[in-house]
Amino acid sequence: MPASRLTRRPSLAALGYALFLAVNATGAWGGVFPFLPLEHQGDEGLRGFFLAQSPVFCLSLFVHTLLAYRSPAAFKQASLVVACAGYVLGWSCLIAGCYLPGLSLLFMTLGGALIGLGAAGYSLRWQSLFAAQDANEGIRNLIWGTALSAVLYYALYLIPSAITCYLMVLVLLPLFTLSIVLATRTTDRTQPLLVNSPQAHATVCRHSLIDCWRSAACVGAIGFGCGFARALAISDPGAGATVNALSMLGALMAALVLLLLWRLRGIRLDVALAYRYLFPFLITAFLLVPVLGSAYAGLFAGLSNAFFSCSAILMMIQCAQVSRDREIPPVFVFGAIAGVVFLCNDLGFVGGSLAGVLHVIDMRPLAAMALVTVYLLALVYFLAQGGWRGSASRAGQAGGHAGHAGHAGHVAAADQSEKASTRRPGGVGGVGGVGGVGGVDGEPRYFDRVSKQCVLLQKHYCLSAREAEVMELIARGNSMPRIAEKLVVSENTARTHAKRIYAKLAIHKKQELLDLVALFEPQ
Repeated sequence: MPASRLTRRPSLAALGYALFLAVNATGAWGGVFPFLPLEHQGDEGLRGFFLAQSPVFCLSLFVHTLLAYRSPAAFKQASLVVACAGYVLGWSCLIAGCYLPGLSLLFMTLGGALIGLGAAGYSLRWQSLFAAQDANEGIRNLIWGTALSAVLYYALYLIPSAITCYLMVLVLLPLFTLSIVLATRTTDRTQPLLVNSPQAHATVCRHSLIDCWRSAACVGAIGFGCGFARALAISDPGAGATVNALSMLGALMAALVLLLLWRLRGIRLDVALAYRYLFPFLITAFLLVPVLGSAYAGLFAGLSNAFFSCSAILMMIQCAQVSRDREIPPVFVFGAIAGVVFLCNDLGFVGGSLAGVLHVIDMRPLAAMALVTVYLLALVYFLAQGGWRGSASRAGQAGGHAGHAGHAGHVAAADQSEKASTRRPGGVGGVGGVGGVGGVDGEPRYFDRVSKQCVLLQKHYCLSAREAEVMELIARGNSMPRIAEKLVVSENTARTHAKRIYAKLAIHKKQELLDLVALFEPQ
């Protein structure tokens, strides 16, 4: 992926997404409201908001997934209207609670439910937009939007707090709603991934979720820890603004790191791979909680949110790529995966909130919660490595190499050249998708000359991971029905990928592709 394409100036979609995240950071994700009076944020009010907002948000994601599966047209017609109405009414309830102290708890609870409904609808609309855009453009808008959201959030502190809550409803909400409408109009709304019915491609949809389950487990485990950290840090409402500021700083740092990684190229970004890299830092951060106590809470919340933001960005990119590869609605994939992830985040928040009153096997509450979180992180790490099956496979490979290094090595290489084109899409952003998902270093491992040539063509012509897989399968002599069977997609989807490949390579028939694979020289 050319660095210039990813790091050029942000677009309207990126700015709108940044506004959306900045507004959510003022309360929807953290349960604190730095721009509302502190007397309006008592324990009962915050608890009522969270216990209404979090379940409604997760339930809305699952309901939208079901609607997208049953009737994609119904989702398109109703989602943005419902999301906008939920946000307007939710923030109006929060404002009304400031003027009617006797009904503060009622308004906080009702406002939480409505904001949860609105946040789910907008999240799915943004995911649909990024998936419908060109892969490079969608990734750029997602990462830049995350980075700019922190800047916009800090800019809100320059505005008198007495009017900031009104700006949410009267200015910021209309702006990011208008931006998503305008950005959607510039995308091709006839793309198969936006018009296909998941119910008509049930097998493809099932395999799409299977492709993403490890990523969902990794991000969900980090989300659980992030929710636990935020609950500890905002036990004092007065510290809420500081915690939010640190969390947004973490999101900014995560986005900048991802931009840097893509600029360096050569680094294959994958959710499970990123989790393995982050794992030592995660467990160290959590084991320090019972040692350092409350003095560490704010910094801990910011660090954990940085990990969660980085993982969530990669999760969104991978869900968008799966939608493009298999041409199924982004709402179906992202709604199911995000619902699981944020449910884990909510459970972590609840656990952190109850840490002060729970007593487990005579351990200090903080130590018990840290132990539970580290256990969950370690369990997910084991699953990300392939679980029992992966351990047995690696043991078998090690024994095979030791006893049959000669003949077995040649047989394995021959098998890999065939299997190279049948693996599930694990790469993110079209990096490292063909010919070799090498080792943990992310460097490609070539199985034969066809594999190597396909990698070179992918990089030179900026093909997506799935397009490169289809190209390699064509180059190996597979028919379209056979390609569709191997990749678990419809035959129409396979033909669509082939047409895009021919257009990007400026060729018109299969023989030209075979010649290009055989003779291509990058220099």
